[in-house]
Amino acid sequence: MKLKRWEYGLIVGILILLSGLAYAQYSYESITVSTVVKSLTATTYLRATRAFITCETGAIRYTVDGVTTPNSAGLVGHKLPNTDGVSLMLENHDEIRNFRAVRATATDGVIKITYFSK
Repeated sequence: MKLKRWEYGLIVGILILLSGLAYAQYSYESITVSTVVKSLTATTYLRATRAFITCETGAIRYTVDGVTTPNSAGLVGHKLPNTDGVSLMLENHDEIRNFRAVRATATDGVIKITYFSK
């Protein structure tokens, strides 16, 4: 059985709550990732300590170390495809602040981000 995106998100949310790490949704944004490297919006994630990211269209390459810049040639960065059930959880404020992304294909990627805080 293949899960829909919202079902996957619901399961992740339930697991987080059951794990005793109760985080509350803080904010949300949608970003189009193209040929220029993008970061998450600082004024949106200001107090966030976690971020749940899905790629809605295209695919992206990303890094979270704050030093390495991803590239669309596929030589640098991790790939987040536009595939149901595939997501990325940034686990702390540094990863959120250091997140950088660029599109991995000829199509722009649209990422959806939900921010959480304790």
